[in-house]
Amino acid sequence: MNYYGKTDRGLVREQNQDCVFYDANLKDQVIAVVADGMGGHKAGEIASKAVTNYIANYFNATPPFQNGQEALAFIEDAITKSDEVVKKMAQTNSEHRGMGTTIAMAVAIKNQIHIAHVGDSRAYLFDGTSLEQVTSDHTLVNELVRTGAISVEEAKNHSKKHVLYQAIGASEKIEAAIATHDFTNRMCLLCSDGLYNCVEDRDIIKILKSKNKLPAKVEQLIKKANLNGGYDNISVCLIDNLEVVHD
Repeated sequence: MNYYGKTDRGLVREQNQDCVFYDANLKDQVIAVVADGMGGHKAGEIASKAVTNYIANYFNATPPFQNGQEALAFIEDAITKSDEVVKKMAQTNSEHRGMGTTIAMAVAIKNQIHIAHVGDSRAYLFDGTSLEQVTSDHTLVNELVRTGAISVEEAKNHSKKHVLYQAIGASEKIEAAIATHDFTNRMCLLCSDGLYNCVEDRDIIKILKSKNKLPAKVEQLIKKANLNGGYDNISVCLIDNLEVVHD
């Protein structure tokens, strides 16, 4: 199983408040995390880095998972504990109060992938032809769409489409959305909103379908977002379980 990730400041923001982490254990069980921080005085950068560092240390200290239930328990605990870490950091420094971060997280074990998220960083699954968004943004506008108050088209240009109703460290209580998916002959894409707000699905599919190796695909996705404006920080992680040979 191949995996790779990268974060980029983009062309407009002065700081990069995104952070990524990806790794594999001795059983080739792969983890990937994308965190998109928020808050002034570099607080967003601190929050996203604190979360990815905590999860990285936790993963490296955890024996390989024996089954999917262990992986799911790890994910739930990692998100809960990282939320506590960010909140404690904010309490000890007045400049960091209110800081928070989104998270999209995946653990791939053979032909299953366990995906969790809080906020509006997303996870997609790609089967070699089509791209499926498997997370639902935790935004106020998305809730309006879900309840039928506004249409999907109206949501795209809504003035409050970036307002989150929950985020790591910034919500009194978080409820991560966690699900297990078939990962047979598929690829997983985790990304921050800096990618999907600047790159259309058809262009993401074109890049993922290319015969380039995984690092090149990640670089191309980021490059495309920057070519289309690069209005935000851009983070991408890919986990590849497609049964094809990439030249």
